Amino acid sequence: MLEPFTPSAGLLARWRVLKRLLAAGRPALITYVIAMLIAGVAPDKHRYPEWSTAAMAVAMVLMTLTYVFGLRALRVWLTRVNMRSSYVSLWWSYLATTLLFQQPLWLICMRFGLIGSSNALDNAYFTLVTFLTIGYGDFVPHSGDGRIFAMVVGLLGAAHNICFVAYLLSLNQPKAA
Repeated sequence: MLEPFTPSAGLLARWRVLKRLLAAGRPALITYVIAMLIAGVAPDKHRYPEWSTAAMAVAMVLMTLTYVFGLRALRVWLTRVNMRSSYVSLWWSYLATTLLFQQPLWLICMRFGLIGSSNALDNAYFTLVTFLTIGYGDFVPHSGDGRIFAMVVGLLGAAHNICFVAYLLSLNQPKAA
């Protein structure tokens, strides 16, 4: 006769940690999916310019919320897995969050034709260069919507860099007793 499975204390503790991590990331995932859906079903910019602009604004607000929720979830994850001494793990998390937050931004840029190119690589390049606050100037927005988009993406990129530098600086601070 088979004995019933009884989870060990370590397995239960890991399950609780996993549940907490998933709970921390849930708001970011929800806002991310909604922003992607809005960008995907937004009306045509040339036929319905007002609705298209409103959809772009809502998608950008949701991506900003996704960014805030995602950084909070990342902080919870880094704290729970005790990555305080691993700069390589921090570098990988920086790279992953940069690409994760930049990906829907270039889809929004391409969907709304903000730089005048329908090429996915051009739009991805423009948003990554703007997000990382490099700004080469070879692609520029041609409309007011595009300029607003570039400003928001630049501010998100600057905030992204500031948050990671602040986290790195906090690693060397002595813990309060």
